[in-house]
Amino acid sequence: MNRWSALYFVAVSLGATELSAQPVVESFDRFEMNWSTMRLRYFGESAPGKNLDLAEKEATDQGLLYALANVPKIRGEKGVSVENAENIAHAVSKQSFVFNTVYFSNGKVRVELESSLALALDPGRKPYVSMAQEANADDAGGSGVVIEVKGLNSPQLVSEIHDSVGDLIYSSQDVSPDAYKKQLIGRWFYKNSYELKGFAGAKPLKIDAEFREGKLVVDKEAWNQMRKSTSKLLDEGKVAFVLPGVR
Repeated sequence: MNRWSALYFVAVSLGATELSAQPVVESFDRFEMNWSTMRLRYFGESAPGKNLDLAEKEATDQGLLYALANVPKIRGEKGVSVENAENIAHAVSKQSFVFNTVYFSNGKVRVELESSLALALDPGRKPYVSMAQEANADDAGGSGVVIEVKGLNSPQLVSEIHDSVGDLIYSSQDVSPDAYKKQLIGRWFYKNSYELKGFAGAKPLKIDAEFREGKLVVDKEAWNQMRKSTSKLLDEGKVAFVLPGVR
């Protein structure tokens, strides 16, 4: 390998490393859906040439109206029921806050807002059943549950996990209400990303899964073995679904 080939190889390797170090983010029109933080970002803009205070208010109002009109659309895009979408859109807008404001030279203002992706895409949950009774002395043996998913290149709205014989083994009923509000039954990450390490901790328990016919499937024996020491982690929704490192 000559010098230039070696440099090219290093550059490509570094590029792939940087790529895999990013959060899992999808875009839909103005929406930025961050599956690693479970945050939803969007913006509103004012007309140019207005008083600054009026422009900021107009941009904020326009952004909130955008969320009200379009949260039902992203639910439809993700295959979630739109039956209660209007109420959910109102809840998303009420929980939104301004995280950045951009001022343009022509007087236009863009207000960037953030809310909960878990709330926007909530598919509805089963009644919570605490797994506290399953806790034992080994329950703190891991810092998170990492599920490496085969057969997917982009995040999916997963509300259930099944084992290899088709039985339901993990769903919204296993996640505490507080944890479910933050991340549903888990978050999505790229392999080796900084976000994954921060969420799953230094000693995650790992298991393989396959996305098959619209379902996330794991080996029954492997799941049962892992669950012996993870009831608390599962209750807290400390589940990381992992995609391949390079998009």
